[in-house]
Amino acid sequence: MKILVTGGNGRIGRYVVSELVRSIPGRTQHQVTVFDREQRRIPRGVAQVVGDHSNMDQLCAAFDGADAVLHLSALQATTESSKEVLGANIQGTVNVFEAAQQCGVRKLVNWSSVWALGWTKPGNTFIPDYLPIDEDHPLRADDAYGRSKIEGEAIAESSHGIAGLKAITLRSVYTALPATMAMLWRTQGIKDPTYSHLAYVDVYDHARAARLAVEADTDSYQVVFLAADDSRVSEPLAELLPRLYPPIGDLAAALTGQRSSISNKRAKELLGWSPTNSWRDLTIAQRAHGYVKAGAHRISATVLPTAVRERRPKRYQ
Repeated sequence: MKILVTGGNGRIGRYVVSELVRSIPGRTQHQVTVFDREQRRIPRGVAQVVGDHSNMDQLCAAFDGADAVLHLSALQATTESSKEVLGANIQGTVNVFEAAQQCGVRKLVNWSSVWALGWTKPGNTFIPDYLPIDEDHPLRADDAYGRSKIEGEAIAESSHGIAGLKAITLRSVYTALPATMAMLWRTQGIKDPTYSHLAYVDVYDHARAARLAVEADTDSYQVVFLAADDSRVSEPLAELLPRLYPPIGDLAAALTGQRSSISNKRAKELLGWSPTNSWRDLTIAQRAHGYVKAGAHRISATVLPTAVRERRPKRYQ
């Protein structure tokens, strides 16, 4: 399959690209092209096109001949204004879907975020309707990035089925890179957490879900949460969340043991995906190397060292 990845040089995109071209016996081999505003070293055999998702001509030229597109490029709220974040992300998603339709792309995997829920920023007063939260829970984003993701999901849903295009949205929670996983193991979870969903997904599991999503044969439009089975804290959320924010009452009563506040049931059923990595049981080798997964394509050969890149400003997913 010829696959183009927008934002393929980004924080998560690099892992997705490496997963798509990883050589494993019996696995479908893909031809991958990265579409990104910055040119970086990429895995051997991957093509690279420099461009911006705000430019339709660049998108159409890059999408020509592609079977599938994975749309990860997005502007996050760092120093940019809310207007810039909303404009870049919403119009960019519109452009990506329009270019895909014009070029005869058959599958488009769209990226959303748990920020669409509105249960992320420190000091938030979000009270869920129920726990664990699934894809049917109302979205109440309270910032520009989250609102742009809500609009992006709406664009994906309305575009599904037009010109033969099939769309699916992956709504990821906090994605933990290797150094973060090793840190969580050393500290046995987040110390002094603030009130939030406290869910996470390992970046290698995230990348594997992306591959399964683009390969899945789905007829109807779907939104799929990506989350680990457990949370980022060692204490059961059934006890922690009411203590951090008493108004939540007994809504978290079902989150006993290590259970996450975000359900991954649909990802397991629809994609055949299941999280395989938890910070609670990293191997000695994984911890010693800042967690570079044994047998995986070496991301470190294509980008900055883990400890350095995780300190860099995160403008893109």
